[in-house]
Amino acid sequence: MDGINPTYFHVAANFNFSPFERVTRLVLPAIIPEIVTALRMTVTISWLVVVAAEMIAVRSGLGFLILDSRNALRMDFVMDGMIVIGLVGLALDRLMRGLGELEGARWSRMRH
Repeated sequence: MDGINPTYFHVAANFNFSPFERVTRLVLPAIIPEIVTALRMTVTISWLVVVAAEMIAVRSGLGFLILDSRNALRMDFVMDGMIVIGLVGLALDRLMRGLGELEGARWSRMRH
């Protein structure tokens, strides 16, 4: 709660917010931008780990396609796999960025 402007807590007290209302109408909207940022970073890292794990441990997936195609000297499939990995990563990032544009995620930007 250190990052939330104390004035908002004074306003909540003036309106006699219950503890539940303070959490749902003040604290949660204030932390949503940080949650969205953490989700965006987590999804990015998770996507990288999934592809890397496919290269090491399984017999299917994009990572396996790239390694198997490299071994078979099929550079066209290698490039196709890399493009698909990039496009999926871009789509996931856009989805997470879209979450950041929601009304609740913009709430704390107005606090200064």
